[in-house]
Amino acid sequence: MPRPARPWFRFYVEAFTDDKLLRLTPAQRWLWVAVLGAARKSCEPGRLVIAEGEAMTVAELARFADVPVEDVWPALEQMRRYGMVTWDDNGLIEVCRWAERQFESDNTTARTAKHRSKERSYEQPNDVPGNGPDTETETDTHTRDFASWYADYPRKVGRQAAEKAYRARRRSGMTADELVRARENYALSVATVDAQFIKHASTFLGPDVVEWVDAPPVPGRPTSVKPSTYGTPTRALLGRGVDAKPVFEINDEGLAVPVREAG
Repeated sequence: MPRPARPWFRFYVEAFTDDKLLRLTPAQRWLWVAVLGAARKSCEPGRLVIAEGEAMTVAELARFADVPVEDVWPALEQMRRYGMVTWDDNGLIEVCRWAERQFESDNTTARTAKHRSKERSYEQPNDVPGNGPDTETETDTHTRDFASWYADYPRKVGRQAAEKAYRARRRSGMTADELVRARENYALSVATVDAQFIKHASTFLGPDVVEWVDAPPVPGRPTSVKPSTYGTPTRALLGRGVDAKPVFEINDEGLAVPVREAG
């Protein structure tokens, strides 16, 4: 059974400095966003299909992105050259590395709810039993742990506020190791991002830091294309229907190019 379509997809801030995207025109970058949206909306996430057994055509992608159909194929060809998308012999378009970049996190919701429940318990007045201040031993331990944690955080701003937030996370039940993993995963995601776009440590250490504990997969090679039975390349990519007027034709190099009108 195919996975249900999601109403969202992950978009990383590193896109603003990615060399491949910077080589695309602004219009082509918007089409890339539309490709990601179509791949997420698909009943087979990562693959552009409009229904089970029905590949999305270039014309349908153009309508989805609200761009001229003649602009779509050149953009897709650029994306293919840069390893962003690929397609099989039957014309099924697939986003490379989809599973790695758009990974599922099945237990994040439950873990976040549990963490926030603990967090609320520490926001109660101090006269509530079991909600006293840190002990001297905890204070010393948290101070040492935070110093080590902060030393490797990618942006050094607001140390005092960051330490306060760090202590709050530890009191809420998060361990030093979990906070280290969260920091390392976040640092990896912003490795190529300008410092001004990196969160202050105090902001990163808010209640949502728990969502960074699960490590995303290490970037690797593009995913292989799965075999499919979605029809001929021309019909799948350029439009279905025997009597449909073709928009593109295959040249001597095996590339699709716009059809030139006679005369």
